[in-house]
Amino acid sequence: MSQQTATDLSPKATLTMGGITILAGSILVGVAMNWIPSDPDKMHAPHWTVAATGLVFVFGGLAILAAHYSRLSAFFVGCLCLSMAAVGFWAAFIADPDTMQGGIPLVPRWINVGFGRVLITFGIFLASAMAFMAFKQAFSAKPTADPHQSSREGAGGSDD
Repeated sequence: MSQQTATDLSPKATLTMGGITILAGSILVGVAMNWIPSDPDKMHAPHWTVAATGLVFVFGGLAILAAHYSRLSAFFVGCLCLSMAAVGFWAAFIADPDTMQGGIPLVPRWINVGFGRVLITFGIFLASAMAFMAFKQAFSAKPTADPHQSSREGAGGSDD
């Protein structure tokens, strides 16, 4: 069973998947910017974190649409990863611990909050490293080849 990537999608499927993802993110950005009315009592995070969460989806959709352009797609993936790291930074270092939910049963709350913040911090470093690698690919002197191209050619031609 071969793995399907965004470059394997038909143009219609690419436009549909990218468009739906961008639309979902745009709704969150619209709520954060007060372009879409929402109940302020239900907003438990700063508006910039809601906007950053929406941008994760917007950049993901743009990366899907730009899948055939490796540098541009890599740039959007880098922006996506930085947006995820920004939301993680807020959750790990700024968020009120009283708003954090979940954890390990029968463990004191302060341990669960600390453990959660450690895990989120690990996620921040991981997302930042992925952003660095994506930006490195996006701004490299030589564009990288499609990693799936050689496997298609080695199998005896195109998949048509």
